[in-house]
Amino acid sequence: MDASPYQTFPGPSKNTICAELIGSDTAAALGITAKGTTPILDLCRQLVEAGSDPTSRLECYRGSVLCLTIRSVVEGSRVRVATHGSGFAPLHECTTAPLVSPPPRNDPKATDGLWRRKRGGAP
Repeated sequence: MDASPYQTFPGPSKNTICAELIGSDTAAALGITAKGTTPILDLCRQLVEAGSDPTSRLECYRGSVLCLTIRSVVEGSRVRVATHGSGFAPLHECTTAPLVSPPPRNDPKATDGLWRRKRGGAP
């Protein structure tokens, strides 16, 4: 069965991991620090890689204020911010990769013919 990035796990976890959000680009929990444009999601990935319970809830605090809750670290590890700027998308989806492979680099006919067609020459 293919795992959905939004898959939930049976029963709530008894574990809650408390993370600290520092500035706009750093998050830390359990001795792990993540820095980047999406520090909480990066932290989730690092926590899963470190062997934390994947069903653990992640509560993120800025000082003493709870500012974000992630239902389970494995769910947070499988998503990224959507390209349109709001919401989330599965991590494995790539919106910038070409749908076809480029011609092999060692085949001069493949690249030379393409160059001639673009410049208006005969194939």
